[in-house]
Amino acid sequence: METITHPLTFLHLSDIHFKAYSEGEHNDLDSDLRQQLLIDAENLLDKIENIDGVLISGDIAFSGSEKEYEIASDWLKRLCNTIGCEESKVWVVPGNHDINRRAIQDSPMLQDLHNSLRLTCRTDIKKLDDKLRGFLRDRNAELLLSPLREYNSFALKYECITTANKLFWDSEDFQLNAGYRLRIRGANSALISSHLDNSGDNKLIVGEVQAMIPNEDGVIYIFMCHHPFNWIYEWDNIEDLLINRSAIQIYGHKHDLRLDLINGKSVRLASGALHPSRNEDSYDPRYNLIRIDIESTENHHNLLIEVWERQWNKRDRSFQAVYQHANAGKEYRSFKIPLQPLRSRAKIKSEKAATPFIELPLQGEAISEEVIEVQPKRDLVYQFMSLSYINLISFALEHKLLLDTDSNLPEIDLKLEIFNRAEKTLGLYKIWEELSKLSPHNFGNDNPFERKN
Repeated sequence: METITHPLTFLHLSDIHFKAYSEGEHNDLDSDLRQQLLIDAENLLDKIENIDGVLISGDIAFSGSEKEYEIASDWLKRLCNTIGCEESKVWVVPGNHDINRRAIQDSPMLQDLHNSLRLTCRTDIKKLDDKLRGFLRDRNAELLLSPLREYNSFALKYECITTANKLFWDSEDFQLNAGYRLRIRGANSALISSHLDNSGDNKLIVGEVQAMIPNEDGVIYIFMCHHPFNWIYEWDNIEDLLINRSAIQIYGHKHDLRLDLINGKSVRLASGALHPSRNEDSYDPRYNLIRIDIESTENHHNLLIEVWERQWNKRDRSFQAVYQHANAGKEYRSFKIPLQPLRSRAKIKSEKAATPFIELPLQGEAISEEVIEVQPKRDLVYQFMSLSYINLISFALEHKLLLDTDSNLPEIDLKLEIFNRAEKTLGLYKIWEELSKLSPHNFGNDNPFERKN
């Protein structure tokens, strides 16, 4: 749980399409554009003061290769360092370009699974969730996720992997004013993605379970998914759920920015692309800033949302504001959504930070900065999951964390198992101490965890 004492701000990117030559080679035509984004984002800090994290709504890579994700990781570090947020404060979802299509082409069985799910959508959409659930519970379920193996290796350090047990992820909570909390849900819309994708007969699936956002007291959701509604088979079944349960919906894929308030309840942002194809009729690189705050009056509270659209100016070769004619010359579009009053005193327990229940203020009461400390576990997970395979095994051997059965585990599962064992046997304090020896420049002088007795 992280307490926010200022408007919460995310830098939002989509469709970056990192290619294997994207950094350090003369063939990379987009390197200057990314450099100008860093400059523009840093300049915006003079106006907005803080950027708390980065949201990426899919298509991080171009072809889902390991090299592309290595390049993406390095650039995201530069971005986070430029805007002054922790390198771990990145949240991602997969897109169709994050798929390794070779894995699909080489597996007739996987092709049959895709065809079977699409056929169900065309003939009896009501049976989709049952069929998908059956596939995901099968002992060979990981076959469905195999084209996303490299994506998951990249997303692991950001705690944004997608698995057969849980296709989506939920972020830790951000504590806002007046007892409200913000949570991000990332959904996987690329599960059956392939070269056959289109918005007609070969749409994609999400599944109702990913859209089943809980109605929790005081929790405000951002729903992030790569493919927009007209690319999803079962959209008619989940649209009302998303409108009523998520205050902000973020999509990518189309490369055309659209921004709408739906039924006065949910802001739907169809993103522009940072790196659209130069062959497109309208080459229009974009990114966004999303600011979130709570407005409190005597009788009710409103969610305030600002979307700062940034557009590439070809002539000036820089990113600039997209001014709206009806927006009084402001650099952003603003929305106000009435919030349901809190039903009771909220008691929060952050699952990712093993802290006791913390009593939050009643409506209208100010939040003390001492109520909840910023939890450093996400930073520790980020550093651990970024370990090279050699350093991971060395760490595990030194602390006797390996089992004979680990030889059969994929690297992603192995990292998760070793971290969980280390947390139980060593504790977070000791893990921090040991990792700081391996890479002291990534750790501060003070260990934020309590020593395990």
